[in-house]
Amino acid sequence: MRFRWDFVSLYLRERHTGAASQLAIADEEWRIAAEMVAVTSVFAMALGWLAATEWLTLAEWDRQLWQALTEIGHIRAAHTKCSHLATYHRAPSDQTKGHDLQDTKPKPNAAKHPSTFASRVCWLLAIWCAILTITVGMSKVFPSIVAMIAWNATLNEPLRVLFGIECSSQRTIYLDKRMSELIDVSTEKCAFLDEDSLVRRTTGFQGPLAFDVAVGPHERPNVLVLVIESFRKRDSRHLLQQDASRFLPPNVTLTPHFDAWAQRGIAFSNMWSSWRTSRSLEQILFGQLPYDSPTDSATTKGRTMTKVSGLPQLFKLKGYETLFTTGTRLDYDAWDVFLTTHGFDKAMDGWDLAEVAHNELGIDWTVGDRAMQYWGIHDDVTFEALAQMLKTKKREKTAPWFLTHYTISSHTPFDERPDWYYRFRQADSFPDFSKLYASIEDASTRELVKNYAEIRYFTDVTFGRLMHELEVNGVLNDTIVVVTGDHGQAPELGEAMPEQDQVSSMNVAGALIAQGRLGQYVGKVIDNATAHYDLMNTLADIVGLPVDGFLQTGVGRSLKRQEPTGKRVVYSHNPALNLGAVQGHTRLEFFPDVLDVVRVFNIARDPERREDLMTHDLPHARHKEIEMICDEARVLNEYFKQRWDNNCLLQTHCDGRIDEV
Repeated sequence: MRFRWDFVSLYLRERHTGAASQLAIADEEWRIAAEMVAVTSVFAMALGWLAATEWLTLAEWDRQLWQALTEIGHIRAAHTKCSHLATYHRAPSDQTKGHDLQDTKPKPNAAKHPSTFASRVCWLLAIWCAILTITVGMSKVFPSIVAMIAWNATLNEPLRVLFGIECSSQRTIYLDKRMSELIDVSTEKCAFLDEDSLVRRTTGFQGPLAFDVAVGPHERPNVLVLVIESFRKRDSRHLLQQDASRFLPPNVTLTPHFDAWAQRGIAFSNMWSSWRTSRSLEQILFGQLPYDSPTDSATTKGRTMTKVSGLPQLFKLKGYETLFTTGTRLDYDAWDVFLTTHGFDKAMDGWDLAEVAHNELGIDWTVGDRAMQYWGIHDDVTFEALAQMLKTKKREKTAPWFLTHYTISSHTPFDERPDWYYRFRQADSFPDFSKLYASIEDASTRELVKNYAEIRYFTDVTFGRLMHELEVNGVLNDTIVVVTGDHGQAPELGEAMPEQDQVSSMNVAGALIAQGRLGQYVGKVIDNATAHYDLMNTLADIVGLPVDGFLQTGVGRSLKRQEPTGKRVVYSHNPALNLGAVQGHTRLEFFPDVLDVVRVFNIARDPERREDLMTHDLPHARHKEIEMICDEARVLNEYFKQRWDNNCLLQTHCDGRIDEV
């Protein structure tokens, strides 16, 4: 990843957030920069000293030498005997007239001799063929990633910024599938508007059940989607199952309340996200792959000109009220513009929820550190306000609602919490998490892991209070709840680049809770690979579709339906690093522009991703399967980027079609 002016825009946009700290220069980087400056300075001074000596006296350079050699070349081409060549005389250096060229005038018409022209053409063709041969040979010998590293994207920035011309490596993917074949039509009844696009009208779902949620034909249950900040799978003992001892010490759990509720519902122990929060919003609400940009997301700048279709549109067609609430600020990444433009009746930020808590519950959120310095209002306040809102809606018997809520307290750097939690931490009943970080040598990393463990437990406690309130007030009787993390975290790597651990940062927690509706499926754990973008079709399969069906462009499938174990592929990207795909418990990591580099890891056996399986002698058929998985991911990745850029997600054709990428 090279410098782009987009990074300047990102820094200015998020300079008040913790994300801006990732652009800070580390001590090691300062050391390397100082060494490079020192070496360059020494070289420049040495060159300057040499330039002052006789070795580089530029005044003695003979500017007529090349002219003389050219004239001699003309004469040599016109004459066959060396005796006819003129003699070049170099004048003494102390003469003021410079140089004298004697008898250098070629014979008439010598420069126009046919053999001279033919000779030049032959030499040019030979040189061109040699350059072409060397270039082709090098392109075959070296991996394409070498060319990508050598390509100086920084020098291309003036062209891109000033003229809109962006040079990139040329790549061609020959995929013998149409776009419609990338959708699981074995479980989804749909009609494609065009076989080379993902635009389709879904009319139902079919196939054997993985689990079932009892919903009457005319019933419209409420739907609550809770997205917990930085909630990774490895924090939940219930999701880890037999792997719990690898990540959690005995008798230590960070999420006892989530675990208890997941045991009463359906748990997804192999769910994957993409990195950074806004990309989870794209995937969960609209079933898509995230917008491919290291600096922007699909919500950046609001995208008011782009029409989309997802969960907000589905529930509005079914007569639901659509609400979005969050403990953070809505001006983050233009959420305030994007959400209200793309299907939500109302969007409320942390301060709106704090006012609800103050006006209806008498909670003074301005005291006791219940507001964070920048990000918003702590989860304890916003969850209490949310519970109050939902209890009021039940009491007033309003229209059914679809509500998405994003939490914020567990955002980096994990050291902000309300005063009451500091006091609670001193109580004897507070869990001892020291075994999670006591062996870490680096003091700052040890403190970061400690803070993460405590704030993860804080969010879990507040989640437990919310679910208890909804249960005792009867809200859960007619509400389906989905809980997941927006992405994961890896405090063990420090604060600057946690996404380098692509398992901890993108393998998220997931559960579906449907009080009294799951029957024999209560407590089931689904271990097949799943993704955020599956939630849209899963909820559509549970609550039912409108009479005329539902127009969509998602890539997910209904998790309510069975699938062949270990065969399905889901995508988990971080545009700032690489693309990713997961099949069963195998993770593939590759690049959109580099076709011959891929890393493969068995994350069940090797969650730290230390052993690249591509260095082993894999069967030829497996190699071909891996190539196909990567190519399909690249095609889908480019599909969504071009459709967002050209504002044509719901059109069958638009500018920049990608019949061949």
